[in-house]
Amino acid sequence: VWAKAQMFVSRCQNRSESNDQGWAGNDGGFVYAPGQSPAGQTKDGRFLSYGAMSFAGLKSLMFTKAQKDDPRVQAAWQWVRKNYDFSQHPGMGTTSYYYYLQTAAGALEAYGEAFVPDEKGRKRSWASDLVNRMLSMQKADGSWANENPKYWENNPLLATARAVTTINHALRAAGVHK
Repeated sequence: VWAKAQMFVSRCQNRSESNDQGWAGNDGGFVYAPGQSPAGQTKDGRFLSYGAMSFAGLKSLMFTKAQKDDPRVQAAWQWVRKNYDFSQHPGMGTTSYYYYLQTAAGALEAYGEAFVPDEKGRKRSWASDLVNRMLSMQKADGSWANENPKYWENNPLLATARAVTTINHALRAAGVHK
């Protein structure tokens, strides 16, 4: 079962060494499903990786028993390092932004590293960066909402639930609460 799950996950990763699909590139990130990406395609038919799925792919590899030294996990980690950004959803802008933050927090908590070395080599405390970003976006009434209405994230009930889940992942990872 785990091998079949890993096969599906591997076929969603832009890593031609482990993805036998002709559309796969080599940035280490992930697409929504084999041959599907709402982030689009390159002129040569490669499907573009994007934030939420790259974090979901990292977490999925780990949950299917891939180890941190697995080349697929390392490629996904390199994608995270290169695209480390909580100010936007990499590859998607503001679309599904709160989903991206929630997925990133869950994957980073599962990965178990307190710091993400960004592409400039700075060690970033992802939990601190993420909580600070979340607090900076909170509305005066305590809610959160995305101005982008796609996927209903302009609904404060949905966005606030995702924001609270995101903060909980970050606080647990930082050891603030269990």
